[in-house]
This record gives sequence, structure tokens and C-alpha cells, in this order.
Amino acid sequence: MTRPVDSSPPCNDDVAVVPRGAQPRFNIVILGATGAGKTQMVSRHRYNAYSTNHLATQGIEYVGWSLRDQSMRLGVWEAGGSERFRSITYPHVREAHVVVYVFDINDRASFDKLTTIANALSPMATKASVRVLVASKIDVGRRCIDDASIEAFKRQLHIDAFYPVSARTGAGVELVFAGIVQLLRDKGVAAPLPARPPSPPEMTRRRRSPAKRRVSPALASLKVLATTLTCSACSACMGAPQE
Repeated sequence: MTRPVDSSPPCNDDVAVVPRGAQPRFNIVILGATGAGKTQMVSRHRYNAYSTNHLATQGIEYVGWSLRDQSMRLGVWEAGGSERFRSITYPHVREAHVVVYVFDINDRASFDKLTTIANALSPMATKASVRVLVASKIDVGRRCIDDASIEAFKRQLHIDAFYPVSARTGAGVELVFAGIVQLLRDKGVAAPLPARPPSPPEMTRRRRSPAKRRVSPALASLKVLATTLTCSACSACMGAPQE
């Protein structure tokens, strides 16, 4: 699914009041099986939108925004659930400050797939200080994941918070991102400031002084020859008898 990046106005409290160059950016990676509801959760929070017609995420997609009251910027990387995108996801997991695990609470296969993804990628999340578990699609009403399985997952992955959500109704979605911000602040997680782009090179070329201008040997020879011929002609003319 193709989504605009930082091109539409925020839908709730995502209004930047601090210059972007002064905001530390926290990287968030969202992991889960295909169809777990990752894209819809981000779209509901960022754009207050929900669609039943969307394509599965191919590779990894990014969306970022700044918060209103916190001098903080969130960069959210949503990873495709297919295993063939695993190698693309590795670098983003390594740099993530927050890892969000998402599964469909009505689909046992979604939960089992998330367990496989977590076991493969979690050891690489060495910078992650916050880990969040999200159970999506709670509005469907066909829950098949018991509390014991969820608690075991939380203990294994050292989950800081668990949120049941519905992207269709919007229930719990705001709590996910508000909770992430609060956890980052409570834990005192530090993030580097965004790197400023290098200044463009100077477009005006400095002219060299005449003494420092380089002249090719061939051109120098031509100039000497021209000077010699001119001088010879002048001498011949000056020595000719007047009529």
C-alpha cells in the first residue's frame, strides 16, 4: 500500500512546534505476520483513516511525525510480514529504539507467525529499550488466543506493555503510541539528533589570477611562433625603401 510520507496534516495531536533539526528521533519498528493489521493501525493513528481495500506491505515502509507537547519525533518502520523481506528488515531492527509486535487475536496462525518472527529478529534489537505487544482486530469477536499464550509471549520477549486495539473502530490505537512515548520518557531513553544535511557546494568558481593561470605547452609554442612571425614581418617592413 502506498501512503504519503509527512505530506498530509496531522489528524490529532501530531503538530510540530519544535524545529525538526532540534528534535531527537526515535526509531520504531512494527513486526507481525502478513494481514496482522500493522498498516491499518498506523493509518488510523496517523491519518485517522481505515480501508478494507489495501495491499500487503512489500519490503518495509516508513512514516514519521512530530508530537505536539514533546520535543520528540517518531520514525515508524512497518516491516512486511513475508519471510522474503527478512533481510531488508534486519538493519532497521538493529537501529530501533522501540519494537512493536502485532498479531491478529482472531487468527492463531498470525500469533504463531509472530512468535517465529520475534525469535528470529529480537536478538538483533540491541538498541531497543521499549517492547510493546499489540493484539489487533478485537472488534471481530472471534478471539482464539488465550491469555496464557499471551502472558508466555510477554515473559519471553520482556514486553513492557500490552494493548488490545481495533483499527476499524479506532479503539486503543491512540493508547499504543501515547504509551510508547510515555515509556521512552520514563526510561530516559536517549536518541541522537537527526543528522543535518551537508551544505551545498559553492556554485561560484573562484577565478585565478593571471599569474597563476596554466597554459598548455602546445598553446605556449603557438604563441611564441606567432610572436616570432609578427616580429619578423615588422622588421622586414621597417627595412623596406620608401616610395
